Amino acid sequence: MLVTQHLCAKLSPAGYRKLEGVLLLEGILGGIEGNPAFRDPGRYHLALFGQPGPRAPWGFRFEGHHVSLNLTSAGGGVATTPAFLGANPAEVPSGPRKGLRVLAVEEDLGRAFLASLTPAQRQRAVIASEAPPDLVTEASRRAALASFDGLPAAEMTPAQRAALLRLLEVYARNFPADVADGHLDRIARAGVERLHFAWAGGAAPKQSHYYRIHGPTHLIEYDNRGGDHIHTVFRDLQDDFGDSLLARHLQEGHGAPARGRP
Repeated sequence: MLVTQHLCAKLSPAGYRKLEGVLLLEGILGGIEGNPAFRDPGRYHLALFGQPGPRAPWGFRFEGHHVSLNLTSAGGGVATTPAFLGANPAEVPSGPRKGLRVLAVEEDLGRAFLASLTPAQRQRAVIASEAPPDLVTEASRRAALASFDGLPAAEMTPAQRAALLRLLEVYARNFPADVADGHLDRIARAGVERLHFAWAGGAAPKQSHYYRIHGPTHLIEYDNRGGDHIHTVFRDLQDDFGDSLLARHLQEGHGAPARGRP
């Protein structure tokens, strides 16, 4: 019951349905691999840090195969990243759940956005002919990329920029409305035109492919290995694991210097 309460508070209804789908896929993957004991949908764990309350710092992590959700609360603020979800298989091939695609929107809107680009834009957006083997930032404590690669939103049409924001919102709206709005507001204040869309790998379904949306404040990565094994992550470049939030709390309560954030 405690786990359900924390996750329902952390996620929007849409986000919670995706989480339920990821856990469901774990059992299906166990059947496909012939190892149901290893692929156990109950093999997920909640780690609670501190005492939940409105002011004192506390947080939790929910972890398991293809799930890593993090929440940090301090001084009345909340940080909700990194948020990682994966899906294997990306599409259930047989059985009662045949055709189920837990992360279908993330895949379909990403491919549709690539298809909307002109040849010149596409040449700019595609950064490699082959997809990387996994998310570029992997499980790094702090997400960092050397440069902003791909097509900048400043060089997109208004319709394309709106479509890019719809794709970005798919990830942000996994959180409750007020949290999602906070992320989107920071992205807008930093400048939507500064977002970059990058693609690697094939463009057809069932091919390995990768994309990312990278801006001054946030990073989204999506990787699909072999066309049927998805990893996704939504990261706040200033506040993953509550970095800026806890720094401000320390500064306000103990006089330690705080890092700023856009």
